[in-house]
Amino acid sequence: MKHFSNGNSLNSIGIIDASPDAPEEGPQALYAADDGGLWLLDQNNGRVLRFDAKNSGAPAQSYELPGDMRPTDLVVRRGSVYVWDGSPQALQPTGLPDAPTRGLARTRSTEPVDDFTLSVFAQMGSQVPESPDRFRRGLRTIWCVPRRSALVNLAAIS
Repeated sequence: MKHFSNGNSLNSIGIIDASPDAPEEGPQALYAADDGGLWLLDQNNGRVLRFDAKNSGAPAQSYELPGDMRPTDLVVRRGSVYVWDGSPQALQPTGLPDAPTRGLARTRSTEPVDDFTLSVFAQMGSQVPESPDRFRRGLRTIWCVPRRSALVNLAAIS
């Protein structure tokens, strides 16, 4: 089990205390990636933390978000970090791979985000406002079951 204190160091997370007008706010997303790492969206500190779930004593690695981003969701897939900031945004890590702090830069790819990544965001409740229950990609539609449902299967309809 990994424990984080409140703050902005590598072993802490940003937590904003509750007020009479607003609830407590902390990290909004946690993603278990194919690389075996757990990725935590620490949006209050403007970063994503990666840590090893099997080694709680290992230090976290920080990936700083672009300054103008205010993401609410996170998917890590195939070496890319995707955040939801009104729509999916693809980011690539910058800096030395073993550095404790790295950057995240927007990719200049003109390819759209793949259907799998879009469906993962949809399962977690992040969807394009014009299409609350599906994503259209060419002639194919992917229907997504809301995460609040007991069902989490996706059905692709051609």
